[in-house]
Amino acid sequence: MYIITNKKNLKTPENNINKFIKKNDKKNKKKFFKFLIKCLNRLKLIDKNSKNIFINYQILINFSISNIIFNITNVEGKNIVSASSGILNYSSSQKKNKHALLNILHSLKNENTSVENDNNFNFLSNKNIILSVTGPIKKFNNIVIKFLKKDYNIVAIKFKNLTPHNGCKPKKLKRLKKFFI
Repeated sequence: MYIITNKKNLKTPENNINKFIKKNDKKNKKKFFKFLIKCLNRLKLIDKNSKNIFINYQILINFSISNIIFNITNVEGKNIVSASSGILNYSSSQKKNKHALLNILHSLKNENTSVENDNNFNFLSNKNIILSVTGPIKKFNNIVIKFLKKDYNIVAIKFKNLTPHNGCKPKKLKRLKKFFI
């Protein structure tokens, strides 16, 4: 279980803080966790006395250029549920479609894959969840967030978009000397 506190910031069994922020930015860590605790206080997800939050599951969504992959994992990293648009018999250009994404989300909701209860996805209903979205396709982020916020308690959202909007700076070319004969 993740425990988010004021003093120790983020504790995991392996003390991995890298999942949220870079290692060397101490100022950013403090700012991030102060901001997170303020937001959670506003939403009344944590008590002002204890200031602890327990995060039970992580939903990982990967929008690659040719496919959409959806995973639900434990805090320890065990994969509980996984699906992709290829499993639902979509081919080539249909895999990265909006309808494929919605069908993945609906099929996962209707599947009988649960850990604690016999009902569909009831093991996520009262638990705190982190949503992390990766990949270069940004247009589906709002759809996923709206769909999952209706039924589940999402504590934090991480975006790991791989492509910058301007591209990388090209390497400086070596100047050629002109030789006259």
